[in-house]
Amino acid sequence: MQPKYLAHAVLHNEKIWRTSIISLDADNDVSIDRFIQEVPGTVFVSGIICVCNSERLTEAHRKQLAHIVTSAKLIETAIRKANKYMSANSLYMQQAENQQSSSPVILPLSRK
Repeated sequence: MQPKYLAHAVLHNEKIWRTSIISLDADNDVSIDRFIQEVPGTVFVSGIICVCNSERLTEAHRKQLAHIVTSAKLIETAIRKANKYMSANSLYMQQAENQQSSSPVILPLSRK
């Protein structure tokens, strides 16, 4: 069973989901639900979770997104800058040229 994550924001297909729980199912389908109550086994990320295209995400992208999140003074600034970076670098799933071969990657980015 894939872990579930709760974060201040989830960035998925150029949309921002505030205080939501995200998970992947066995078919790699992304599930995002609004946080209503605590669910056992949910991992809390004090920061942002990005849903990235596995074919496009590189180690350099991971490092840059981590830097954006940790260096921003406010979480809102981090969210806005990470969203802009992901769009500019075509890291969202909907921006994939061939969505058949790509799968989503959950990238937790902590502010600590």
